[in-house]
Amino acid sequence: MTGQVRVVGPLGGPGPGPLTGVLAVIRRDWSDHRLFRMPFVLDLVFGTINLAVFLLVTRALVAGPQAVVHFHYVAIGLAFLLGLQGAVHQTVQRTVTEQRVGTLEFQVASGVRPWAILGGPAVVPAGVGQLRMLLYLLIAVLLMGLRFGRADWLGVVVMVALVGALCAGIAAALAALAVAVPGGATAGRVAVAALGLVSGVFVPLAQLPPPLAAVGSLLPTNVALDGLRLVFGGAVWGSTALLLAVWVVAVGLLAVGASSAGLRIARWRGVLVSS
Repeated sequence: MTGQVRVVGPLGGPGPGPLTGVLAVIRRDWSDHRLFRMPFVLDLVFGTINLAVFLLVTRALVAGPQAVVHFHYVAIGLAFLLGLQGAVHQTVQRTVTEQRVGTLEFQVASGVRPWAILGGPAVVPAGVGQLRMLLYLLIAVLLMGLRFGRADWLGVVVMVALVGALCAGIAAALAALAVAVPGGATAGRVAVAALGLVSGVFVPLAQLPPPLAAVGSLLPTNVALDGLRLVFGGAVWGSTALLLAVWVVAVGLLAVGASSAGLRIARWRGVLVSS
């Protein structure tokens, strides 16, 4: 007797699709109040200290009205970087924990798509990362004299959504790295720090050494920062949002490929369950 083998659910029906799995992971992570308790508060304190340090440094090194312009530039860049770091850290930490306890191996054996396994856990941390970013900026407005009176708030909504999607893709790709190779989690943290260095977080690309500026001009994080600075400054942002949307799709496809490759390498190395 011949026929096609079909994955079935627990009652004999068709198994759940990958989107169902992703939505289940999102509901699980959203209900995990640890994301919104003490670690979240500590991250806000850490971010506020960083903003205050850069405010003091800016006032010490830059005189007159230019100090306000420079702090505006750095505040948006630093808030973006801290939000991205939070999204990557939480996604990688969750993935590594699931690898350690065997949940990752179970999901792979159950036939869940790799992009759903690693991409699903990145969604809520990326959203929380954007909330962090906005709260950092709100604190800077309330306590440090930052001004967003000319902000285009429709543009802020669009750009924050696109930046959140970009962060989710980056976090999923780096989670795949953490699963696949020894020291991958540490490499992911270094990668995020490097993105901050060459993406124009602290200074414009024109002030970086030419090789670093050339690399930074090719990164989607540079486009994301340009877009955020445009919408908070009330400038025209449509073309930048379109370019960022293209980058979101490209990074998403990269994350899909990285998820498949990362789980394949982990299975080949026998580390879907880490010791």
